[in-house]
Amino acid sequence: MISLRTFPTLLALACWSSLVAAGAQASGPAADTPVARGAYLVRSMACADCHTPHRPGPNGAEPDLALGLSGHPHGQVLQAPAASTGPWVWGGSGTNTAFWGPWGVSYAANLTPDATGLGAWTAEQFVQA
Repeated sequence: MISLRTFPTLLALACWSSLVAAGAQASGPAADTPVARGAYLVRSMACADCHTPHRPGPNGAEPDLALGLSGHPHGQVLQAPAASTGPWVWGGSGTNTAFWGPWGVSYAANLTPDATGLGAWTAEQFVQA
């Protein structure tokens, strides 16, 4: 049985494994330039699903593309609710950029090339993270 304490680690491992597999399969136009390869990997890994805030739209929540890959909104701090005794043991924010559970609260990081995101990171730092 998988412990809920390990959920964030397992989620990250699953994403990383998929990223490596997608990168290994990338060929042709997706690999022509580093930017094209990065765009291909971001699309194939669905990074925007968690790293782009959602907003209310006419048909429910929709990604706010003006904030693409910017992560959880800076000023919106969430507190994890009391431990659940029922079948619901985790949940997420309305922006779809923060998730809570027995481990606490996890926030989606800013993946933009801005200085508040990955802009100051080296390739080595990114690979190590």
